[in-house]
Amino acid sequence: MAIVAGVTTAGASLLAFEVFERNQPDGPRVQVAQDEEIGGSSPPAQPPGESPSEESVESPEGGTTAPNTDDVPSFVDLHDQVASGVLMVQASTCEGTGVGSAFLVSGDRIVTAAHVVAEAASVAVVQDDATYEADVVGIDSTNDIAILETSVALAGHEFQLADDEVAAGEALAVIGHPQGAPLTITSGTVSRADDDLWPDFQVDASVNPGNSGGPVVRADGDVVGMAVAKDGEAEGLAYAVRSEVIAEGVTDPNALPAPDVAECDTPLGPDSGSELPEVPAGDELEVAAAATLANYFDGINTGDYEWAFEQLSPRLQAGSSVDSFAEGLLTSYDFDFAVHSVEPTDDGALVWLEFVSLQAAEYGPDGESCTRWSLDYELVWDDASWLLIDRVTGHDGAGHAPCT
Repeated sequence: MAIVAGVTTAGASLLAFEVFERNQPDGPRVQVAQDEEIGGSSPPAQPPGESPSEESVESPEGGTTAPNTDDVPSFVDLHDQVASGVLMVQASTCEGTGVGSAFLVSGDRIVTAAHVVAEAASVAVVQDDATYEADVVGIDSTNDIAILETSVALAGHEFQLADDEVAAGEALAVIGHPQGAPLTITSGTVSRADDDLWPDFQVDASVNPGNSGGPVVRADGDVVGMAVAKDGEAEGLAYAVRSEVIAEGVTDPNALPAPDVAECDTPLGPDSGSELPEVPAGDELEVAAAATLANYFDGINTGDYEWAFEQLSPRLQAGSSVDSFAEGLLTSYDFDFAVHSVEPTDDGALVWLEFVSLQAAEYGPDGESCTRWSLDYELVWDDASWLLIDRVTGHDGAGHAPCT
């Protein structure tokens, strides 16, 4: 049976798909992040423990009755209660992964989907406006589970894993960052939880690229699973790996296999649709400055280093080459841009730009794999009325600091 696998996104674009085979009873499933198979080979015939049976309610006439709506749990207040514990994941990997979701289980321990961070050169998690460098300390590619740790404890809601099995008909909610957007919560129902889907279960809920790694919760906030895929043909069908499988890695990440080292030459962000610098609609100077910086960072994020090099002035190009320019950027992925000002100068414009970069530690300043930058870009007009980058300096100081 063909399964369609999709990649994560950064921004609002869904990236390319590829088809692979999986021995699974229901078909096409789209991973809600990068294009790696969810559960490896076909599931075991008998999972640990017995799944609870589903019972119907008979009416006096012998039929079945609709569930009592008074008993349906409400997720209205849940978002505010748990939002601080759901994080966005940014990774630079061999597969060009962009954005996924994750959830906090202790101050420095985080759970996400394995395919979001597989063969990552660098990983960061974003909580509100803060970005933290993270390490993959254990990864279970078969069940699509990865455990991350940060060097500092994060303040936020710490999720509890449910210790009872999920059952068909349960009301649940999926929380995460679809398309790399702000946090969302989508309610739905467990549509299948039978043994044939082990270790996953099926949820009737809307998910999108970027939801991978996000918690699937009951109304009390307990995690019963983690979003890992969506159905490629049916609207609103998603798949989650069960909490009892996740619990094994949370309890002892060292019991999980160590992550593979990125073996590609150029681990990148997404192939297209990556986040780029933007300025509000303004005058001709602001529009031209935004176009130059967008082209520059798009070239870096997609590995088109020649295109990025073309955004440099002749003065800067004269002291370098495309190859030497690219050498220091091969593992870089830049995001979280903030354009603070665009000021006219005699020769063009001065732009104050802040952003975060991920890179292999050997390419980062002071051995950093996650860096926050605050830089001034001096842009000059060329003969074709195009702004080019002529000088880059730190804004009010060194211009960079390690992620928190």
